[in-house]
Amino acid sequence: MLNRIMIEKHFISETMTITSRDRTCRAFCLFLQMQSSPITIRALSENILEVVNGLREEYMEREEHHRIVVRPDLVELELWLSPGMDPEDTHGIMPTLEWYGYLGKWLADYAVMEAWKNVSLLPVPSGEIPHPAFKELCLVEHMRRADRFRCVLSKSLHDAVQYVIEHECGQSSEAVRKDTYAVITMELFCEGGENGTMPGVTFRETKFCKGVLELLPDPEAGQGRFTANHAEQVMNFVQEHKDVDTLLLYGSDLLAAYLVLLLEGDVSPFAPKMITGRRPNYTGVTKDVQTEAEAALRRRGIHIPENREEAGVRW
Repeated sequence: MLNRIMIEKHFISETMTITSRDRTCRAFCLFLQMQSSPITIRALSENILEVVNGLREEYMEREEHHRIVVRPDLVELELWLSPGMDPEDTHGIMPTLEWYGYLGKWLADYAVMEAWKNVSLLPVPSGEIPHPAFKELCLVEHMRRADRFRCVLSKSLHDAVQYVIEHECGQSSEAVRKDTYAVITMELFCEGGENGTMPGVTFRETKFCKGVLELLPDPEAGQGRFTANHAEQVMNFVQEHKDVDTLLLYGSDLLAAYLVLLLEGDVSPFAPKMITGRRPNYTGVTKDVQTEAEAALRRRGIHIPENREEAGVRW
């Protein structure tokens, strides 16, 4: 997960499912499936980036089969393909930064495809084969150019360990990743809890890793509970390490969304997870994360949108 842009490391997606705030944006999917030129997508990305970074107020592109209107918060797409098509297939709106991200994912898919084309069918040194992290690295590089983007990576334990390994060694003597990062792990069910045990993995500071926070069960609340004390530890840790390139989080996608808000990043892709009204009816530790993380943010004077319009959700 990269700020709601899902990445498959090992596969090139022939079709791209685009979801924005729990709904599928079919018009955007169809638009990207119709594209074949990386030059066209890169040019569109550059124009969108200028709007996202405040260099221009608006961008409009009108071609034979589509019209795109880009504003700082929202982008509107209209397709002109067939009079009999469902309007939901030909018209869509989504957050501008999120759309910029999907264009980056398309470009990353294309880069992986081109890299594989250049691999000979004969046996080759492993360094010539696209590394599994190649797609994510392309997408992260694309996203970092946006001023409102904050790199918070929410990964499974296996992928978090792999991320760390890629900093220490690669297919050559040089590390695959070179970004600095800080790690937050949630081990709220450790020591024989009903949902799991200690995973046997310990993260340590290195020249790339600038800090580690391990959240263990609160002695008073017991296993499987995310408490106000946990939330305070997380918020303090993030503020102390706000200068690292990446926050790596293992244990909660929802907590990752709140960290983007804490770092003053673009909150719009996460709107339904954070605002009243369409807020999911969470249970267990996820409900605790929602309650305690929001309370910790408010204690720091960070405003959480109270309605869909305020969060930039206009449909």
